Amino acid sequence: MVSFCPMKPHLLFGQSCTVLTAKLVGDPQNRSKHRVAQSQAARALLAGAVQDRDDMRNALLSDPRDGPLTYGPENTRLWTSVTHRRGFVGAALSETGPVGLDLEVLQDRQNWAELAQVAWPDGVQPTDQIRFYLFWTLWEACLKCGVENRFAEIATKCAQTVTSAWVEGHVDRLRYAFCIDAQTVRAVVQHPV
Repeated sequence: MVSFCPMKPHLLFGQSCTVLTAKLVGDPQNRSKHRVAQSQAARALLAGAVQDRDDMRNALLSDPRDGPLTYGPENTRLWTSVTHRRGFVGAALSETGPVGLDLEVLQDRQNWAELAQVAWPDGVQPTDQIRFYLFWTLWEACLKCGVENRFAEIATKCAQTVTSAWVEGHVDRLRYAFCIDAQTVRAVVQHPV
């Protein structure tokens, strides 16, 4: 049996975006069951965050799509993004526009410099492994939000800041935030409509 232990929710961008994270507890027998448990935990996080909105909650719980929701269910004006990695799940909700969320678990990766050389546009090169993970999560969040063409601008603004508190910023109307703690790097990008 797999359950999850939610962490404190974070309200970002003037409370227009909610980011939720949880750590999975338990060990399923196989990898596919683990992925299903992660997906179910992410949906439960989302549904719990909108429990006072029956239309959104019901739509999130009954959506037939098996993968992560990148846009809210029909007629709800809710944009969502989910992510899961190595026992952690995350979910982001926005009622003001598309949102992308990514989470990576920090681990010693010997080939991070080689990956960085082929992964991003020229001029976006991390100087250490922490920044590699920061750029990686920002890139994934940009992809999920549909603004990957703005990644270089965001990465350039974030390159100098590494902190365990949530850091928020913007490029024009595009908003971004990230947090680096002892175990994970989380990044969220929101594009208000």
